[in-house]
Amino acid sequence: MAVRKDLFGKELQEIVALAFSIQGWSVAITFAVMAFSFECFASTAQCDEWFRRAKIKESGQRCVLRCASLKTDMGTFDCADDCDRLCGVSLDLSAPASLNQFAYYFGLTADELGLVAMYPQEALVVYKQKDVAQGFISKHFKVDRPDSESDAIRHFTWAALLTKELGPELAQKFLDAHEAGVPASDQGRAMDLANNRAGILAAELLKRRTQCTLEGIESEAMKALTTKKLVVLKPGNIPRRRLK
Repeated sequence: MAVRKDLFGKELQEIVALAFSIQGWSVAITFAVMAFSFECFASTAQCDEWFRRAKIKESGQRCVLRCASLKTDMGTFDCADDCDRLCGVSLDLSAPASLNQFAYYFGLTADELGLVAMYPQEALVVYKQKDVAQGFISKHFKVDRPDSESDAIRHFTWAALLTKELGPELAQKFLDAHEAGVPASDQGRAMDLANNRAGILAAELLKRRTQCTLEGIESEAMKALTTKKLVVLKPGNIPRRRLK
């Protein structure tokens, strides 16, 4: 469970100013980074207010599930990690129950949480392959921008990896659940769904060629990008190097 940090705001600004007056820019920048780090964590009071506004009527585990699927922003993005406290529930992490008990599953959509309960072992695969796809993005892009080339390739790669490990039908279920709750008219959602579908089809083709490996999927992803087969709403985020 994430440790809550109360925001110091003005106090940290004063510390940064004092550090500059005494030691100069190098020390001041260090304290500025510390200040930013503290600001990246929502305070307990912020999460309490975020939860209060949601007006969740359920109790117990149902409350936790509703809380975990609430919309967050930059000020409350980690509040979902505190849903057990907010709902007054003590989670037994040693119990062999569904994977939505674990902290890293908070923040999923309600549809995803339902799939986690139905397919707990497969959900671990989904979680792991998402990290693999994100690692590919970190390796080949200097920055990761929403709706850009990196976003398109992440969805393509994740979908292909899930198809490789779980098959196209179950992969499609988890991918669609990830986009649940976003209006059908949302362009970003449409982009993600299109690139997910491209990744599934690519993996199926690679399977038939017996080339459905991580390297094969990565190569196919870059090929799809360079041949403009991926949907990119905000182009300009070019990979720093190409795969051989």
